[in-house]
Amino acid sequence: MLEMELDVHTGFVAINNYPIELKDVDTFKHSAFYKFFSPLTKIGSFYFAINNVKWKGQIFILELRPSAFSFTP
Repeated sequence: MLEMELDVHTGFVAINNYPIELKDVDTFKHSAFYKFFSPLTKIGSFYFAINNVKWKGQIFILELRPSAFSFTP
């Protein structure tokens, strides 16, 4: 089972102590998280999913959506 850590105050997210960076697709695909958990389930060109993620005692499917294009908030 994979364990997720989420800090709602800082936005920090990690699975099994691997931080997830979603600022853009290239950064995500070159991260230690992506390399360790690949192949991830692809949803379209820019979305990914990982099954059986435990968070707060519940099991989830986690969808990851790195920013596909540069944009200003």
